[in-house]
Amino acid sequence: MERIGLRYARTFHPHFDDPLPGTERGEVEYELTVEEFHRLGSGR
Repeated sequence: MERIGLRYARTFHPHFDDPLPGTERGEVEYELTVEEFHRLGSGR
């Protein structure tokens, strides 16, 4: 994800009543600001 310009934001651990295998490792969130989006181009 970082190779395409996204920045790691956080790992979080939501509660699931019936979790799938691997959910104990958490969910990962990446971000991209509007300014970064415009600097990188719109992908067209």
